[in-house]
Amino acid sequence: MKTIEKRGPGITGSGRRARDRRPVRGRMSDFTGIASTAAALLAMLMLLSAISGPALASVEKGDGGTKFSYHDPEAGAVFLAGAFNGWNATANPMKKLESGTWVITVKLGPGTHDYKFVVDGAWITDFDNPNSAPDPYGGVNSIVVLDNSGNIIVEESSGKKKIANTPYSPRINFNGFFLFRAPTYKNYDRDNRWRMFRPEYNFDLNSTITINEQVEGYARLRIDSPTNLANVNALSAWLNEGHIKITPPNVMDLLGYYNMEVLRSEDPLGVFGDVDLDGTIFDDHLKQGKGTAGVVLNSDRLGFEFRSFASNVHDYDIYNDPDLYDNTGTDQIHLRGAKRFGWFKPGINFFVEQSHWWLDMTGRIGSTPSNTGIPRLDVHIDKTGDPSDWFELEDRTWFVGIDANLYFLDDKLVPEIQYMRGEAGQGFVTSNNSGIDFDNSPIDVPIASRDAAVYHGGLMYTGIENLYLNAEFNRREFLDPDEDETLLIPVFLPSEDANKQIHFTANQDPPSFTHDYGEFEARWTKDDLDVRLWVEREKSEYEREDRDLSAWLYRLSVAPGLKLTLWDVFDLDIEGQYSNHDGSEEFGLASNTYQAITRGAWWLKDEFALIFDMRIIHYSIDETDSGEDLSDTFYNPFIGFEYRFMSKVNIVFAYGIDPVDFGIDYSGRQTGRWDFRQRYMWENAGANLIDAENALNDVQAFTLRATFRF
Repeated sequence: MKTIEKRGPGITGSGRRARDRRPVRGRMSDFTGIASTAAALLAMLMLLSAISGPALASVEKGDGGTKFSYHDPEAGAVFLAGAFNGWNATANPMKKLESGTWVITVKLGPGTHDYKFVVDGAWITDFDNPNSAPDPYGGVNSIVVLDNSGNIIVEESSGKKKIANTPYSPRINFNGFFLFRAPTYKNYDRDNRWRMFRPEYNFDLNSTITINEQVEGYARLRIDSPTNLANVNALSAWLNEGHIKITPPNVMDLLGYYNMEVLRSEDPLGVFGDVDLDGTIFDDHLKQGKGTAGVVLNSDRLGFEFRSFASNVHDYDIYNDPDLYDNTGTDQIHLRGAKRFGWFKPGINFFVEQSHWWLDMTGRIGSTPSNTGIPRLDVHIDKTGDPSDWFELEDRTWFVGIDANLYFLDDKLVPEIQYMRGEAGQGFVTSNNSGIDFDNSPIDVPIASRDAAVYHGGLMYTGIENLYLNAEFNRREFLDPDEDETLLIPVFLPSEDANKQIHFTANQDPPSFTHDYGEFEARWTKDDLDVRLWVEREKSEYEREDRDLSAWLYRLSVAPGLKLTLWDVFDLDIEGQYSNHDGSEEFGLASNTYQAITRGAWWLKDEFALIFDMRIIHYSIDETDSGEDLSDTFYNPFIGFEYRFMSKVNIVFAYGIDPVDFGIDYSGRQTGRWDFRQRYMWENAGANLIDAENALNDVQAFTLRATFRF
């Protein structure tokens, strides 16, 4: 069941399913100064916190007894066993906190007590407790010694070796994920034979190092066979996620982080709304920061809230090629301060996003006068005699504004409003002549400047038990530019055609642009029942009065959903979606889509289930280029068996293309069919969505999948 995500008050939101399409851009980092400063600051704060902060205690005196703690966010069940309960492995279950730490408080008498943790059936020694004694089976028990008042006696002179590898006694936790998947296809890529594809292996190793309550480090290393196909004689691992979190008490929360891209997110840090994956309906929200790397700084001092981040967005790199000539990629900086006065909380916001792309003008220059297709760049070349054939474009948008949150009914009814004003501009800032030298020369050639604004309103209500209601509206405006201005839009070609370069189109005298997005979400959960309704409305308008241009695109989506468990043996999940697209004559678009996905598991035994994942989608598309209407229905079944003999281990054998992708998180995302369709259109020039659906519909497949977490 998905946890309902609630955004913090005062943050502009275009909704949980934001579709504000910005130009796709390249990748690299302009954060050299920020990164070096942040690294030095992180190292200094980590050292200070490690020396002065209190160490984590796995055993301590608590209210009503002795408190035991065990940290493992991935554990399914943890119990405390010891001599005090006859070494019963299930008598004392521990409670999991949001931090991933399991806790329990038991009343023990004075004296020495041996104990261990039972983690998903495995007996684990308490590595945070240096006091131990041999057990009768050649292993080690942890021990705690209490006095008559229940205080813990620390045996400093016992001679026992502390189980740690640094003088600060960090908590080091290793966990991870392993996936094996072997598909066998027929009618895949026009091959009508049954053929087994190369099996896929994915392995993650996660490590969390907690020096004390103020300092934590985390890293995920990922290895997968598809990535290593290009280097079959070597096995490579890369950083998939990582962070250093420092929280000095009563000062601030500082987070330096890196998240590998997923190549489909638009606004990963959620400043203008939540982010979803294409091809899914529900349960598809990305974790904050996917596809970015940067620094997050939050502070609450004297009732004043300060929230900020600085990030580099590498998720825009469609080619996923670090050698792409794009120089700096996209950077984002956000600052917000707010203070609450009773039921009223005003705030001030600032947000800036900038991108830099190197553009090859070799095929556009050489004539006199110059004819690059960008009038102001032509003027610069003719006036200065600049011999360069490469130019670096800067695309920058900034907003500054105010917001306010109101709190009624004991904070159960929270309206929010926001207004931000700013500017969106483009210009060339550097030139380079590849035939003469490799020195970059700074230039200043603005080619576009437009006023921009953001309007936002929202209302969240949680006053009824088990019910969550949220409504939001967001408008973004980019007004008419001045005369003779040019807006450049990147165009991404297949890798073999792109030649590691960003191609572009030049939009002369671009129109004003308005994007409206509204959503309503209702969710009711109780026991084993989860009912959802999601309504979205989106409209984009393009206006230019001097040319009598008025073009628009419109989308409406209604998505109901239901999850429930019947008789404790049957899990059912039904998701539906109706989408309507329309547009003016300039776009020639009118279509309706009906989609339903039904998933279920019938547990015939505790460890064995019959599973199914059925997708049905109907397209009705009018006003196509051929003048013919397209109407067709497609079925994508995934039916088979699941064997789960341990809580973290399962085996699936099913007929159909596997809809689950584990590349983002271990619960899996329903993007497998979407990936197939996108790849088909990418690999087959001129193919449309209906062609891709037909190809997906024709493929026959058997899939064997085994996964386990540790």
